[in-house]
Amino acid sequence: MKKLALILMAFYFSGAIASTNINVVGVSASDKSSDDAFDTSLHDLSVVSSALHPAGFDASDAFGGVVGTFFPGEVIFQDNGISGQTDFLAVASQNALAISGIRLSTYDDSYNPGSSHRGISQFRLLAGNDPGSLIEIFSAPLSGNFKQAYGSAGIELTATFDEVVATYFRFEFKRINSTGPRIVEIDAITAVPEPSAQSMLIVGICVVSILACKTSRKRKNLIAG
Repeated sequence: MKKLALILMAFYFSGAIASTNINVVGVSASDKSSDDAFDTSLHDLSVVSSALHPAGFDASDAFGGVVGTFFPGEVIFQDNGISGQTDFLAVASQNALAISGIRLSTYDDSYNPGSSHRGISQFRLLAGNDPGSLIEIFSAPLSGNFKQAYGSAGIELTATFDEVVATYFRFEFKRINSTGPRIVEIDAITAVPEPSAQSMLIVGICVVSILACKTSRKRKNLIAG
């Protein structure tokens, strides 16, 4: 019984129970969501970003908004950068938000044969209670030419992970070349409540302990008889 308990503990602490799942698919069009935790039209969120281009873009359009005067419903970061440069968007909330995944909608210019403009080579999420105390939740590499890699210039990246509770979420995009990435939307995913990995571990250990006690009692009864 002790051996089984040790196996359960090793299984938990090795990370085998908890994992991050990332899936990327090509899409012909992206629908704007209007009912998730990052939707600025429903929640009191502050949105910050690195330099957008041109001035007619509004950072809130990456979180359900349609208020920008230049291509409403999406944002494009400033051009004239360098390959590998990191651009970012961030949302801050007065109240803690609990999420267990995100969905990124974006597209590059690969609908023009051979073009990788507006592309992203890496997408990263960090979270915490303020900009100075962030930890990385996940990092996902992306291929440079979306149409060539995923069959469409538009893609949706979905990442699910153990529930994260924070008030500040920062999304980073590493650009392919000098052109600024294009972001259509970032949605929060909220999981259906289910037992956490820690709860499962505690239940498992309790079961092992109960079985061990029963076995010990049977042995005592046999000896006494």
